[in-house]
Amino acid sequence: MSFIFWYGIVPFISHMITYWGTSYLFGVLDCYTINKRKKKQWKIQPYSLPQTLSAYRKHFIKLSKPILHFQIHYLFPLALVFGYIAPGLYHTESETLWSLTYKMAGIVLIEEFLFYHLHRLFHHRKMYKFHKMHHSIHAPIAVSTIYCHPLENIFVNIGPLLVGPYIMGLSWYWTQWWLPIATVNAMFGHTGYTWSFLQSQAHDDHHKHFNCNYGTLGLFDKLYKTNKT
Repeated sequence: MSFIFWYGIVPFISHMITYWGTSYLFGVLDCYTINKRKKKQWKIQPYSLPQTLSAYRKHFIKLSKPILHFQIHYLFPLALVFGYIAPGLYHTESETLWSLTYKMAGIVLIEEFLFYHLHRLFHHRKMYKFHKMHHSIHAPIAVSTIYCHPLENIFVNIGPLLVGPYIMGLSWYWTQWWLPIATVNAMFGHTGYTWSFLQSQAHDDHHKHFNCNYGTLGLFDKLYKTNKT
């Protein structure tokens, strides 16, 4: 059915292109910094990463395998199911500039609220077994963004991205723009670069200290005083 293609397969393809394209771009940049010793100052934890190109490639492949397994065996079937039910959840009408503005603002807040609280929940001792896989990476790189247990990926990473557009009534057309933008933003936080616009420092600190910087934007970290950077 055509709606399964447009609501399920197309977003899945978009996700794969976005995720792996961003991963490889930053992977190439990582390899450049490894080759150029002076460029290691760009990295927050330069000596916690592989120090040779060969070691980096092995590290990249090691992270990629379980991520591809999740995308093929979990995400693709979920995308097909989602493609079946999505037409009843999202409208296809056009958005005005005003409606797009306030809906996107609401979506960002909803995503931040859900991600912060679900992420922090997965740090609880009874849930941490589903989160420790992601924290086995002490110095994140872009490809490690969804190096997680499938349960965490579904409920913490993917769920909040879809709930916001549904609650705010965003059209499906703009939802398909929101999903890759949000994905790239999450990946920026895992690049490990010192450049402030990537917002990597806060999440690097989270991987080092475990009990701080649970959110993406830091709004609820400031509210609950869990911000460290």
